[in-house]
Amino acid sequence: MTVIVDFLSFIITISNMNIHDLVNYPESDWLDFKWEWHDNTANLILDILCLANSDADNDRYMVFGVNDKDRSVIATPVTNRKTLDQLNDLLGKVNFNRIPTINLETLNVDGVEIDILVIKKTKYRPYFLTKDYMFSKTVVRAGVVYTRNGSVNTPKDSCANENQVADMWRERFGLTLTPMDRLEIYIRDTKNWVRFSNPFVEDNVFSFYYAPFPEFTIDFKCIGFADYAKNAKGIMHSDMVWGNTIGASADSVYVIKYLSTILKDGHYTIMDNHRNYLIDPDSRFFWYSSHKPITEVHVETDRSFITDTGISSECGLERINKDTTYCNRATFCYHVEGSFKYYLQKLLDKTVYDSCVFFPKTNEEITSKIYVVPKELKTTEFIRSEVIRILKLKTDPNPPVQS
Repeated sequence: MTVIVDFLSFIITISNMNIHDLVNYPESDWLDFKWEWHDNTANLILDILCLANSDADNDRYMVFGVNDKDRSVIATPVTNRKTLDQLNDLLGKVNFNRIPTINLETLNVDGVEIDILVIKKTKYRPYFLTKDYMFSKTVVRAGVVYTRNGSVNTPKDSCANENQVADMWRERFGLTLTPMDRLEIYIRDTKNWVRFSNPFVEDNVFSFYYAPFPEFTIDFKCIGFADYAKNAKGIMHSDMVWGNTIGASADSVYVIKYLSTILKDGHYTIMDNHRNYLIDPDSRFFWYSSHKPITEVHVETDRSFITDTGISSECGLERINKDTTYCNRATFCYHVEGSFKYYLQKLLDKTVYDSCVFFPKTNEEITSKIYVVPKELKTTEFIRSEVIRILKLKTDPNPPVQS
């Protein structure tokens, strides 16, 4: 049987023919060979802490069934052998500040079973205990950061040096990253952004700062309604597709800063007399038939002027309808789940997807809300399925209920 294991940035194929390729790698800060499983769980906890806190750029591996002296392969002894459930149970009972993410793989090579404990690389170093753990007089001390230097673990009565611990905390808080990379992380932490009024920003509607690092700020400005033409009812509206709300709407801008440096800026729309606020969504055209079959839908793609059905949007879409002088073209507005705009919208106004509606400006437009495209779906596939659903409702607003 061939098993794929990820070591460093490349793939090693472990099979009957090249199992020795694995053991030819020396022990390091990411690789530790063990003859057998620990008979002392305190030593197992210490080894896991040391590997989890190592400075390796990849996952860490503890391999059981290999002689750490000459790296010869043996069968993993059954004594003290543990399953993944037993390991997770043990880690859950030990007082970690955060439990490391682990997995356990068993390889069967020529009838010889080798266990590999995988400790995933995360951004949550340092790992340490919040309460002493003792087993058979062996103590892993609370509050001590253990790590691994090359193939050597931090001794039980010592700790990682000051620079190592500082680097772990810097990584934990994203301080090793650029301000732009940090912003990409912090924007997902919507619960820690604090809203306030900023008197130093002209035309300020409201602002946010990131509580753990308040040097990151977002200012939402209001350009004002004065520049917008009134409709027949005397209500001013944005010219955007989504701007036709019951109350007035206006295009405005936001600015995201680190200290005084602008990291990002963009547009948002004040909707329905400040009842909602919308980060300007992405949009795509789609074409559909006004006749049956209603499944005849073509969606704009990232390729210039080419739909998802391979038709040119410039000179081929007349085939949708028999009448070449008529073709329905509409706009689909959306945010992609997990995108920067999606998290910024959740921060600004998370109700907009459910409560905010706008009115189509032309007879061809058939959507009246902002959609969230699930991150696991292709945008074109999601648009196609939603448009077909809408067209079916327009064709038969009262479909029979299936028993």
